[in-house]
Amino acid sequence: MIARMKSVWSMAGLLAVLALFLVACGGAAEPTPVPLQAYTDTEFGFALEYPTTWVQGTSEDGMVEFKSAADVQLDLEYDGGSLIQVMTLPTFLFEDTDPTAIMNEFKGDMLAGMQEEDDEAKVVEDVTAVTVNNNPAAKLILEAQQGSIQARAEVYIIVQGETAALVMAAYPASEAEDYQALVGRVVNTFSFVAVAE
Repeated sequence: MIARMKSVWSMAGLLAVLALFLVACGGAAEPTPVPLQAYTDTEFGFALEYPTTWVQGTSEDGMVEFKSAADVQLDLEYDGGSLIQVMTLPTFLFEDTDPTAIMNEFKGDMLAGMQEEDDEAKVVEDVTAVTVNNNPAAKLILEAQQGSIQARAEVYIIVQGETAALVMAAYPASEAEDYQALVGRVVNTFSFVAVAE
């Protein structure tokens, strides 16, 4: 169980680091309000709404992702855009199913991973308890420098019964006012759905 937990945290930390590396100032901020469209995933057991101008896909590591452009890729050739990634996990992987406790453990791993690449990586908004669509959740906001660009990641842990969801959004910190509102709208449409048999 401990090895499995370390694997989960390592993967989540790596994803956060990759997301921060991939965010740049290229491209204009999404207009507000942005029309949203529904997405339901019965394999991973969640639904949400995302901007109609964005595209949905799957990352190489199996996370469901929503990207501001089809050519936004999680690699070192990244040259702009924003993304939101989602994965669900069974709560038995965690010692404590309180979202704030999960996020506090997660924060240390994420920050350590980010600081390996940018020693000035920082917590912008510490772990706070929030509610996402009537589900207990926790939120954390981090920033790190990518070349001359400051990137921001909003990370959510949402829990319902035996399932937890990691929802991570990345965007240019310089456009936080626009993107934070958009991410908030998307995250607050998140719900757990039955997994197909």
